[in-house]
Amino acid sequence: MGLEIKGKEKAISWGEFESEVDLLKKIVTKTVKEEPDQYVQEWLFRGQSDSQWGLKTSLERYLFPQKQPENIEIDVGVYFQQVRSIIPALNSLTGRKYERTILAPDSRNTGWSLSTLELLYYLRHHGFPTPLLDWSRSYLVAAFFAFQSARDDCDVAIYAYNETLIKSRGGWVGEAQINTLGPYVETHRRHYLQQSEYTVCMSEKGRNSEKTISFRNHEDAVKENPADHPMVKYIIDGKEKNSVLKKLDEANINAYTLFGSEESLMNMLAFREIASRRDYFSLEIE
Repeated sequence: MGLEIKGKEKAISWGEFESEVDLLKKIVTKTVKEEPDQYVQEWLFRGQSDSQWGLKTSLERYLFPQKQPENIEIDVGVYFQQVRSIIPALNSLTGRKYERTILAPDSRNTGWSLSTLELLYYLRHHGFPTPLLDWSRSYLVAAFFAFQSARDDCDVAIYAYNETLIKSRGGWVGEAQINTLGPYVETHRRHYLQQSEYTVCMSEKGRNSEKTISFRNHEDAVKENPADHPMVKYIIDGKEKNSVLKKLDEANINAYTLFGSEESLMNMLAFREIASRRDYFSLEIE
């Protein structure tokens, strides 16, 4: 399947996007009926406030803030060495008890222990760069993140991904591969408020002591092996920002319900009383 783009020539409306989501749900229902022995997960969604942005993890954005080179490879062992070095500071200053012997994954498919995931999810929610790309099981939550900070003159994008629709994974050694990581760990409450799940993209080369494992860009995996990565990108009209955020707030999806902080409470109240009532204010300048 690879990356399918809807709205490339002309951005689709919010109503058209919701119709597309219904079609995605029907694909899952149909697959479950036809393949009752196959595990099929619901689609995951990721919202981005600029449709021109690619899929980049916080680690990629941190290492390459200006222009990201093509076919990047970030050494997994080196990254985890740096993560282990900050654990004493985390435990001392936050009262947490993360293991100082956290190990790097031993392949692109295995080695993600529960303690490793708990640490990385915590880091991801608190601003430390990680190789994880965050998604939500709710397309409405993804829409909030797409529209919340979007410019009025900029179309937004929502990605949908479902690796469980493929029957078996192929690919060559050295190819990038996306894997979904499980949702049920002890971590920050925002993880559950936002119905979060995560993906990681990796490749491996060589064998035994000469094997190297790297974090890769998610779009590399889709390009190198499209059959293994069912993904759709929806480009949605950014002019609908205010009306979509109003609908989401009516469904109780807003900054406060997704973050639960005092700052997000102010964000929610400002939207309800100022941004959504923009027409009530006189903005004429003499």
